[in-house]
Amino acid sequence: MLECLTERGITAGPDLGLVCFDDMAWARLLSPPLSAVAQPTYEVGKAAVTLLTKRAAAPGRKAQTVVLETELNARASSLRKSAADASGPVVVGER
Repeated sequence: MLECLTERGITAGPDLGLVCFDDMAWARLLSPPLSAVAQPTYEVGKAAVTLLTKRAAAPGRKAQTVVLETELNARASSLRKSAADASGPVVVGER
């Protein structure tokens, strides 16, 4: 993604907001540093084991959803210097 943007002369941050998932250690090392949504990996694993154990004990059990908190680590790849720097529409939505 960053390579494609660079080839087109687009800079993450000033030109286009860019955020990734999982907040890998290298995200801070990119230029510009990449904003990321940090997921609670330990809690994800713990919840998965709990759900699997419950399903194994009762195979007919209804599927269950667990929602865990995430944290946005905003870095330069998604930040504009000021609102005055923003040009064009800002689109926010869900998939």
